[in-house]
Amino acid sequence: MHTDAPERGTGTAEQKKSSIEFWDNHHSNEQEEAKEWILTVSPNLLRLISSHIPIMWDGASDGSTDIDPTMRTVRILEIGCGTSALSRSLLDYLVSGRRKGNDVNRISVTATDVSSVCIEKNRARDASFASSLSHDELQYDTLDTLGESLLLGDIRGRDATSPGYDIIVDKGCLDTFLFRNVRKCKTTEHHPPLLSRLLINVHRMLSRDGKYMVISPRRKIPSLRDFSGFGKVERTPVDAIMDDLADLEGVSNQKSARCLSAAAYMYVCEKDSEFVFCSSPLFRVRADMSLPDDAATCAECGISFLKFRAGENIDPKGQRFWTRKWRGHAVHCGGKATT
Repeated sequence: MHTDAPERGTGTAEQKKSSIEFWDNHHSNEQEEAKEWILTVSPNLLRLISSHIPIMWDGASDGSTDIDPTMRTVRILEIGCGTSALSRSLLDYLVSGRRKGNDVNRISVTATDVSSVCIEKNRARDASFASSLSHDELQYDTLDTLGESLLLGDIRGRDATSPGYDIIVDKGCLDTFLFRNVRKCKTTEHHPPLLSRLLINVHRMLSRDGKYMVISPRRKIPSLRDFSGFGKVERTPVDAIMDDLADLEGVSNQKSARCLSAAAYMYVCEKDSEFVFCSSPLFRVRADMSLPDDAATCAECGISFLKFRAGENIDPKGQRFWTRKWRGHAVHCGGKATT
């Protein structure tokens, strides 16, 4: 429901034991060493993500690979990683940039998932790479992104003085919750409770100027657009060729070929540090989606909003239903009032 009051009851949104068991079983039976969703980890995707990571210095490089111990650590978190190699590949890409003479800060990447099975598989797969790092670090850890502990500030890997994560990367996590909401509710609820909890927790984990980066096949994600915890949201199409396409909500590459014209999008959401959960509205009410007065009339046919509804109460269909119906009427009205 679209509301300008903080949503309550999000504390019941933790992932159920059955969901965790499902993913554990899924990853136990998975044959691939690294399973990618939406898009494969291509150089173009890594370049696009890294362009938003605050590690490049403005000064000229001397080509040194040494790290000044006084440099700050850039902290990157991936949520819902599954068995993807995205975090490992991203860190390798950034470290390679340093070897080419780009001055960067120390980089710490933590990839997380609710499934302990896939986390153990990732640790074993990337143990050699992780141990080869001199100054940077790659970690895998279990994390329930809907967990109550995150909402209370007990964030894994953080203490009370930690500044939070500079970047949170999401390639499939948010989409999974959207897909689950549609299957469960048989509707496309505008701001699903699962996403409300996810976004609240993401906001808590971000640093003051942190960014939440979502890779999704969806052209519009209203919850990202309207969430009050983000001061700015930018959407960028991700260029892809056929070989870049990965599974799209369980659909094979061949069946996804029709999506090539807009294979995926990257949403870059900048944190609004003034947002305070339970003190600020959780989602913004868009001006064009506000409910009109009963006396409001159509500019074309003159019918009032009350007459358009035939006197029907706003409930139980709700404000959003009637607002969208009214907007649709205004767009398509032929100038003759319906009776």
